[in-house]
Amino acid sequence: MSRSTVIAANVGRFCALLLIFTGTFQMFSGNLGGGLWIALIGWFLDNAASVQVQQVTLRSLLTGHRVAQAMSTHYAIVPENLTLQQLVDQQILGSGQRWFLVNRGDKAPGLITLHRVKDVPRQKWATTSATEVMLPFEQLKCLDPDAELWSALQNMDRNGVNQMPVVRAQQVVGMLRREDAITFLSTLQELGIPPGTPSDNQETMDAPSSGRS
Repeated sequence: MSRSTVIAANVGRFCALLLIFTGTFQMFSGNLGGGLWIALIGWFLDNAASVQVQQVTLRSLLTGHRVAQAMSTHYAIVPENLTLQQLVDQQILGSGQRWFLVNRGDKAPGLITLHRVKDVPRQKWATTSATEVMLPFEQLKCLDPDAELWSALQNMDRNGVNQMPVVRAQQVVGMLRREDAITFLSTLQELGIPPGTPSDNQETMDAPSSGRS
């Protein structure tokens, strides 16, 4: 299926490039409006085909790998009564971290992101606590550590988010960001592991990832 999709996409790219060439030729031949329109159609088709090829390639690279292999286990936890001003001064500006789990006792009732902070007027940061602007855990879209990595990235796309908490038995065990998937792919490439090759060691796959943040 993937091979046929790639072939179809490459044929589409060839046709798109042909349209771009034809349109460019017509523009230089005096038919500026018609040639430009044809070239634009070709350009849009080429972009669509390129995206399709990239998606198929990415899927083939991630096949057989799970969220637990790529997720980050290094994440910041902040107390629920921390003000946004303290959060910015002590955490965001100091570490560059863009999301934080909010702590309440031994539980994490929610997640606060840089975007949630930016939605609050700056003059209110000193009097607004993290718990007031956090996204409650019940509303969070979460991932299972055993989920397919490719499916997890698709889940992010559908929800329009750049990171999702990874939860096992109602406990946060990590966070998966798009950058984590890119880093994971780079590591596979450096190690020379063929695309779509799952880990032979089941115990290793269930262990937390080592130090990506």
